[in-house]
Amino acid sequence: MNRQSLLLYILGILLLVTNSCKKDDIEKIITAKLEVKVLDKQNNPIEEAEVELVDLHQKKMTSYSGQAVFEKTKVGEVKVIVRKQHFLDQVQTLMLKKDQENQLNVVLEDGDPYLELEFLTLKLKGKNSESVIAVKSNAAWTVESDVEWLTVDKKSATGNTSVLAFATENLSDEEREGNLKFRISDSTILIKVTQQVNLRLVAHTGGNTPLSDSIFFTFNKPIKINTISNKYELCLPTDMGSNLSDGGKTIKFKYGCASLGRSFPIYYSVTDYDGNTLSETVQIDCFSKKASIGTEVGVHKIIMDRDNKSLWVLARGPQLEFASKLVKMDLESFKIVQEITLPEAPIDFVINPYNQLMYVTTDQKPEIYVYDPKNGKKIKTITLKVLKGDNEMYPFIYPEDILFTNSGFGMVNVGNIQASGEVWKAIDASKNDSIYKHPSVENEFYKSIKVPVLVNGGNDIVGYLDGTSPIILNGKTKTYSKFFESPVPFPFNPFFFSNPKGNKLLINGYWEDALLEFPSMKVINRSYNGVVPWAFSNEEGEENSIFALTVTRGDYLSLLNYSLTKTDLYFPNSITPDNGSYAVSKDNKYFIAAYYDAIYRFDKVMFSARYNYNIVSPTGRVNGQPAVRSFR
Repeated sequence: MNRQSLLLYILGILLLVTNSCKKDDIEKIITAKLEVKVLDKQNNPIEEAEVELVDLHQKKMTSYSGQAVFEKTKVGEVKVIVRKQHFLDQVQTLMLKKDQENQLNVVLEDGDPYLELEFLTLKLKGKNSESVIAVKSNAAWTVESDVEWLTVDKKSATGNTSVLAFATENLSDEEREGNLKFRISDSTILIKVTQQVNLRLVAHTGGNTPLSDSIFFTFNKPIKINTISNKYELCLPTDMGSNLSDGGKTIKFKYGCASLGRSFPIYYSVTDYDGNTLSETVQIDCFSKKASIGTEVGVHKIIMDRDNKSLWVLARGPQLEFASKLVKMDLESFKIVQEITLPEAPIDFVINPYNQLMYVTTDQKPEIYVYDPKNGKKIKTITLKVLKGDNEMYPFIYPEDILFTNSGFGMVNVGNIQASGEVWKAIDASKNDSIYKHPSVENEFYKSIKVPVLVNGGNDIVGYLDGTSPIILNGKTKTYSKFFESPVPFPFNPFFFSNPKGNKLLINGYWEDALLEFPSMKVINRSYNGVVPWAFSNEEGEENSIFALTVTRGDYLSLLNYSLTKTDLYFPNSITPDNGSYAVSKDNKYFIAAYYDAIYRFDKVMFSARYNYNIVSPTGRVNGQPAVRSFR
């Protein structure tokens, strides 16, 4: 056998096996022959009588001998109905068997058949619904539906009886129609069936203010309000002020118990104009998205990725046996898309703008870990060595805070001052991540500078001297370019915050804050809020306004307007993130904050409505009550 013949032989065998498998997979239908003979009362054959196998949808007309032969009919129970003008329709049932003579004799009585129905139109509720239809007749009749969602409990019967019609739930937003077709002899009678739209809650939003439009429930059809009530036992709002809008489809109401980051149970009961009532308790989320990164880890820091489509989360386990990790989350879906397990418990991490690599510090070893965020692989480990001037009695110098400018030059703060001769060391990514003593530390004055924030679009660093004054480190020249006195007194560890452009700088003091122009360091204004800033507002006319937590008032989210020294927003907040465990998307569309192991996303639409808001005093209160701007 040559090569070609062998291939053809193998192909033939494969086709044979394949076809055999397919035949075995197909359900075998067993059929048999059925002969139906139609006679009158005098035993005479009736010609041209219609013989229908009801469930099998097969029809034949009888011959001159009164016979109708079905050669291949599925075995099992068969329902046969016979019709002939001026005779009463007849229905019979038989069990069709294989390898037997299956014969059926049907005797028709003389007469004119009639069929009367209880009604010709039927309207059903939107939920799973049923209705009983009374039928009067003197003969056999059939009924069928012309739509899938409408069924009947019997397809044929004889004489006076009833039919149960059943409709599945209408999940569409429009009424739907179908027909029940009753047939007797040559006549067909229709019942037109209409099913209402099922009343349902289409959408609800988490509201966050006591204003009347704070929370809304939207239904798929106009409704009447029966009741709206609070089910949160620890707070009892006196007035929820519900009202209808959107053609009566939407309920809007206020909820003074709400606070950001929590969920609250609200009970509602409504009735549509068809008489359908819908009642349930709905959890109102005062956040847009929430995600957990693990039950045994806490969020330590959040950084927005440069693509503005994702964020990186530094998660640290409470104990060494719980793995710490870097987690990348998609900003829209708020789902984890990448995880990097870290070898040690982390302290800080940054994305270096110079090379787009991630640098992770730890207080467990004198090491900095460098990762490629594209694939999650560790590129290298940087070891902090004991340098000249350090205390050789303490061989380990642990990194803490780390920061890079656009040029790759940056600063590393160290944790154990006994080991290092100064509290910071220079790091330069443009020189293979070399770590060295900055020349300025020869002056004792500069040894205690710490790293708070980037300014000037990421080109410079604003550091500070212990308990005294801020100082600017130029990222290009790698030297100190400016030293200035702080306009407000600040503690040992102040908080500095700059806007994305880097031309505004907020200095967070003891109980006083100041907003400055950069690089002139001119004071725009001061406040006495005790704030933890989240983000500068990007709304027109709010260039000097900052979203912040005003911790001196018990963790309220505020919009602080430093131009006018007033508060445009003042609202309770249930989550209090540590410094660094919050972020804002570059388009200011999303606010991100973490609390323990959970991460929250607050959509900006929750905070930035420009309607119905109160201009309030610097104390943030009107008539002794919190004043709020609408978060619609």
